[in-house]
Amino acid sequence: TIQAAPLFILPLMLFSGLFVNQKGIPVYFNWIKYISPMKYSYEAFMLNEYTGLKLKCDDSELVARSDCPLVQAATATSIAVYKPCFCPVLDGAQVLKQMGMTGGLTTWENVGVLLGLWCGFILLAFLLLHRLVVTRERQRAKLLANDA
Repeated sequence: TIQAAPLFILPLMLFSGLFVNQKGIPVYFNWIKYISPMKYSYEAFMLNEYTGLKLKCDDSELVARSDCPLVQAATATSIAVYKPCFCPVLDGAQVLKQMGMTGGLTTWENVGVLLGLWCGFILLAFLLLHRLVVTRERQRAKLLANDA
């Protein structure tokens, strides 16, 4: 019934890559993402948005590291302070790599998998409903035969 729907939907959502990075999914739950339509739609949207994208950092987004200009030298009581000069994300490929979406399917392959899942679920629903109707018809025929 409808009360059981979250038991099926929540694991599909959690392990689709939207809430938990795909690299962070435990091995024993890894199979769930392959039956999740949300994984394929999210990955298709991410690939569509970030493939070939060049990013530019504002001054407020720059990060300081040791090869940046020195602002304050290290002393016995303080550490060295560097001027922020490094942009941590330069292109969309880095974002996709951080999200664990490299080397997988292309955008259109994800759409194809979504269509395949849709057809598979429709076929499964048809077969289950057909079995239910056949079973009920057999029970009804037995009841009518017993009454006669």
